[in-house]
Amino acid sequence: MDIKQRNYWYIQMSSGIAEGLKIDLAILKKNKIAIIYDKKLKPKNKIEDFKKMKKRDIVLVKRDNSTIALVEIIDSDTKLYEEKINNRTINYYQHKIRILEENRNRPNLPECRGILQKTSENSPIYKYIYEWYSEIINRDSSNNIKLKGDIPKLQNITTIDIEIKNLKSIKELKKKFRIRLNGELYIIVGNNGLGKSTLLISIGHLTKQIFLQREFKGDSFNSSRIIYTFNNTEKFEWKKFNQKSGARAWTIQDRTASMPRIDGIFESGIVSGARFEHLEFKKDVLEQVDKNKIKGSSKQDKDAIKFIRDNLSYIIDGKRDDNSRYKSLFTDEVYIEKIKKKEIIYFYRDFKGNIISEYSFSTGEYFVLALLKLISGKRNKNKKSLIVIDELDISLPTI
Repeated sequence: MDIKQRNYWYIQMSSGIAEGLKIDLAILKKNKIAIIYDKKLKPKNKIEDFKKMKKRDIVLVKRDNSTIALVEIIDSDTKLYEEKINNRTINYYQHKIRILEENRNRPNLPECRGILQKTSENSPIYKYIYEWYSEIINRDSSNNIKLKGDIPKLQNITTIDIEIKNLKSIKELKKKFRIRLNGELYIIVGNNGLGKSTLLISIGHLTKQIFLQREFKGDSFNSSRIIYTFNNTEKFEWKKFNQKSGARAWTIQDRTASMPRIDGIFESGIVSGARFEHLEFKKDVLEQVDKNKIKGSSKQDKDAIKFIRDNLSYIIDGKRDDNSRYKSLFTDEVYIEKIKKKEIIYFYRDFKGNIISEYSFSTGEYFVLALLKLISGKRNKNKKSLIVIDELDISLPTI
């Protein structure tokens, strides 16, 4: 079935019920979705809509303004169930589902009011669910298919060649871009608009095969293609439209095998890079600093802190000794109201003993710290890793 032919819904399973999120997660754990209500507040119209949901429909499960999961209905049910929860009689209808992806607080969720709604094709929430589902199909087609033939094993890959055609400003790379997995450093320079970021996104896709779909959306890329060749022999061509599946998402063409994934990280540019995502936590962190609640109680790995402290000192101050301002760098777990959980935040004490959070760092300091956080997770791994960073220069001091 073409993904365009499916119905797309969103649902908030429990509404006006204490511990609603806890109940929602418990239901999902049983591979079910439900519309739950108190007898006194029976949502008749929504119950009828719920009964109209059918096998293979795609449903975004939400809680208020945050996502919980994307699921597919595998068996519909019209039976009424009753259960006592916290001394209250709760009624509900349910469908069996398979969870496509759990993702609490997936970014950029459009407005979706109410407890249940079938989305219309031109609405922002329809497009949001469709793109999310397309990303999952893309991953399934590239990661979950059994390998057939002599596909190179990761440890045996020595070279990767990349060809790009009709992608943004790159009409065609005149020469394949070759990556050698032997510890080499590559620096790509050039004027604005030449396609540096496009090339880096294509390289980053080797580490996590969702980046083409995330960064290159829309019909303007329908004629684009990227070819990856491993060890001069195994080719994988990625295009926006797959004739066999009908998916309008970036998928591998004419292959029954998945493309090898290279261990590593990709950090994109200033518009969508991960090193900028946590800036929204700034308000909660600074409030905790003002209330003197920062005690340095995090269980963060000491080796990771030392790695970040030493390299932050060297990059910013040019030294790794006790005279560096970052010698007192430490971490603490701070509760972030927006995501309802604790995050590890970095701090240091200035020469007066004042606690300075990472959100009070200078722009350059903050960017370097964020990049070091990403890189620190790849240390001490006995495997080849590919680290791809776009717009690195905005993080570094002038030398």
